[in-house]
Amino acid sequence: MPEPRFTPNYRVSRRSALRGGAFGIMGIAGAALIGCGDDEEAPGASTASSTQGTTPGASSTQAPTVQRSGTLLLRDTPQTQDLHRQTGTMPSPSLIADTPTAIDVNGETQVYLLEKFEAPDASNYALTFKPGTKFHNGRELTSEDVKLNLERIAGTEGAWLTSVTNGIESIETPDDYTVSIKLSTPYSPMLSLLSELWLLAPESPGWDSTITTPIGTGPFMWNKWVPNDRIYLDAFPDYWQSGRPMIEKIEVKNLEGDTMPALLAGDIHLAGIPVDQRQMVGSNPDIELQLEKATSWQFLSFNNRSPRAPFDDIRVRQAMGYALDKAALNDFANGDTGMVADQMAPPNSFYWSGDIVDPFAKPDPAKARELLSAAGIAEGTLKPVMPVNTNPAQPEVVAAQLREIGVEPVLEVADDVTTEIRLQEYDWDLYYAGSGTRSDIALRYVRMMSDGPNPGLWGGPQNADYDKYVREAWASVDPEERRARYLDAWKVVTDNLFTIVTYHKANTTAIRKEVKGWQTGAMANFNRIDGGVSHITIA
Repeated sequence: MPEPRFTPNYRVSRRSALRGGAFGIMGIAGAALIGCGDDEEAPGASTASSTQGTTPGASSTQAPTVQRSGTLLLRDTPQTQDLHRQTGTMPSPSLIADTPTAIDVNGETQVYLLEKFEAPDASNYALTFKPGTKFHNGRELTSEDVKLNLERIAGTEGAWLTSVTNGIESIETPDDYTVSIKLSTPYSPMLSLLSELWLLAPESPGWDSTITTPIGTGPFMWNKWVPNDRIYLDAFPDYWQSGRPMIEKIEVKNLEGDTMPALLAGDIHLAGIPVDQRQMVGSNPDIELQLEKATSWQFLSFNNRSPRAPFDDIRVRQAMGYALDKAALNDFANGDTGMVADQMAPPNSFYWSGDIVDPFAKPDPAKARELLSAAGIAEGTLKPVMPVNTNPAQPEVVAAQLREIGVEPVLEVADDVTTEIRLQEYDWDLYYAGSGTRSDIALRYVRMMSDGPNPGLWGGPQNADYDKYVREAWASVDPEERRARYLDAWKVVTDNLFTIVTYHKANTTAIRKEVKGWQTGAMANFNRIDGGVSHITIA
């Protein structure tokens, strides 16, 4: 499959537009599994080129009067009202704020709030926004608003997408709708990553510190947030997509742990569910099941920022790897919706390599015990601390496998927010978790950089070689070279055992029959360019 190159003024088709890292998008849901489709280019190709297009079903003409009805009940665990500070784990921002580009149902990047873009190379981007797009306060979105959003993110510690904004050399606004961005170094994933730039009005209360009431251009307006309970949202009557949304209200409930009781009772209308619950609802006429069209990945991470003895000994980390039974973990968690893996990119996708040999493909308890003995650790004396969020089932399986080699993990269970805070404090040893779908593989690699956002899931690695290779990948406009540099970075991960990948999976979404028109896509967002909450009705 030929890979498109970065060509000045190259006009891309909607099919090939900005494939920027749509890795594994075909997913396990596809008959050919991940990355084995028959597209004209390889999955994962980042193409930043000149194009002009329109959003499917979109118009900047104001919508006629729409008879909206129904309240959609969703589940999320809100971290913050400040959408610039969220760490990529919340699907809720897409309800309130739209983005310059967007990921469609098949994982391809399309223009969204943009009318067109021009990118003569990977350092210069001219973005032209649709006229007539309104914020929830009634004011039109302008190029100056986009500039202020980018500047705010760049100046906000720990903000999402700082990997983009930190490389901006200048931003110019030659007219009300055009933003010209010049980067200090080439950044090839730019246009795909703009699909996660949630644009907010600078009048949003708390703009100069922490936003408390986000004012976006999305299909729903912020009403109020009841901490530890729910967010109330109302339909935006002047939404730029004609005739949308078609429902009146949304309640986003803060639910942790098992959401199945709430789903069966109708207290929420859709939710992600684990594979062991599929049979529970598979024959339920009130529930439909759909698979995401991209994969999440699961891993066992070590505390890399402040490793405590003996986990600063590579032999001890290797012992943990040899104790893992990846196939058993995958079968337990995913059944036929997952596959054993050893890399950040899913098997058979563009950024994956079949040349990498996984030493932990099969468990080897004898080897694990041998390594622990060589490190001077007696059986039963190693008791690593493992933070666990409100769904401890999988960490408990990992702990059981570690006990088979004489290691006694101490599982410390807390709610999701408390666990995330603790991860950033680095007073733990092991953490077993997963990370969801992303618009570009750059947003996976950035998380393990020395200054990456929300690095706690991977123990906060700080490695100059890793950072160098990732930045070289970003700078490359040649997909094959970019792939090679990412694989160099991944070798740093495996040489140091920052984390051990166990599997990739396609998440399952359960939807109640009252929801009409829902289509699960390649991203976890509640709303997107060609589906989600702005495209549904409630019966």
